[in-house]
Amino acid sequence: MSRARGVAVVACCVLVGVIVVLRLRAQIGGTSDESTVISPLAVVPRSELLARTRLVGSIDALDRFVAEQRERCANLTAGAEEWRVLAESLLERCLSRDTLKGMAVGRLTHKELPAEHRADLDAGLEAIDAALARGDDTADAQRIRSALLSLSATSWTDVLRLRARVEAALRAAEAIDADHPRVIVARACEKLFAPNRFLGHDPAAARRMLEKAATALELDERPFLLAAMCAWLLEQRDDAITLLERAAARNPNNRYLTAVLSRLRADEDDPFGRDVKD
Repeated sequence: MSRARGVAVVACCVLVGVIVVLRLRAQIGGTSDESTVISPLAVVPRSELLARTRLVGSIDALDRFVAEQRERCANLTAGAEEWRVLAESLLERCLSRDTLKGMAVGRLTHKELPAEHRADLDAGLEAIDAALARGDDTADAQRIRSALLSLSATSWTDVLRLRARVEAALRAAEAIDADHPRVIVARACEKLFAPNRFLGHDPAAARRMLEKAATALELDERPFLLAAMCAWLLEQRDDAITLLERAAARNPNNRYLTAVLSRLRADEDDPFGRDVKD
């Protein structure tokens, strides 16, 4: 990927609306008129809980999730899914730290990885290895591996060095489920952030793929955000605004998204490329 955050995102991918509100479910029992409320912790998968935690827009919330997931994986009976969720939570924490950074075609996020990023990426790769060793045969596991590898790139030398491993993971994911929406987002990000057409830059194709994935990823605003960037690159400003509005409806806590939407409405220059100041 040309841009670490986009790839993952990526990879991304990718991405949702409120502070962790768990759904309460009632079960009508036998001939009784009484209903029994099922504990939300019993019905909400950890992967969904992670997606909802990300929507809060708080690193502290993700820190708590990661710490809890590490405790779950410390249990010797922890299975592949627990380790995969740990890897994804570490990936999402890295992405969330960079959420206010601008995005641009052909531009990498970091020239040098912060120590906290390096620690999370290394731990994430160890966690995904543990998931695979426990029999994880999901497309998501391979997609997460590709995203973790991509995020570690800080130069074009790194991109070239890692390319074979990233591509192998994405091909493995596609072999399992070529229609997996997060795998589609990862491929779309390649087309969006590639530095030129010779290397695969194709915002029109990327937009089609991202909008397709967005319909399946109801707890993630990022496919719509990236599709809006595609539309802007294609000089389709009104479409970009509409897509950003759809993204904001899913996650009003994404400050980068709301800043870009405001810039586009004001017809400012480089709405996606500029960082959002704290």
